[in-house]
Amino acid sequence: MEWVVDKIQQCIGLSCYEITLKALEFIKSFINAIEFKASYRLAVYFMKRHGISVRRRTTITQHLPDDQEDKLLSFQRVQSRWCKEAVIHARAPFVSMPLGVFHSEGIAPSKVGSGNYSK
Repeated sequence: MEWVVDKIQQCIGLSCYEITLKALEFIKSFINAIEFKASYRLAVYFMKRHGISVRRRTTITQHLPDDQEDKLLSFQRVQSRWCKEAVIHARAPFVSMPLGVFHSEGIAPSKVGSGNYSK
C-alpha cells in the first residue's frame, strides 16, 4: 500500500496492470505462492476498496494554439463534407444499373422511378 501512496503523492497514474504486477511481487515476497494468480479483477477490487482512480491528475494547464479558430473551421468543413457524402451514399444503397437491364425485363425506362411498373 505504501507504493500506491507514493505514486499518488507524485501524481503518477496507476494502471490495473501495474497493481497486478505489484500484487504478484508482494505475495511472492511472503510466501512461495506458485499457484497465486493476480488478475485484472483483483486490481479493480483493490482500487475500488481504497478509492483509487486510474486517471492521472494534470499538473499543467494546456494552452490553446494561436491558430485554433482556423483549425476548428477547417475541421468543421471536412466533417460537413463527410456527413454530406455519407447521406448521399445512404440514399443510394443499391448499385446503379443501366436502364437497359430494366428494359430487357419489360420495364420501360421512362417509367423507372415513377412507381408505376407495368410489363
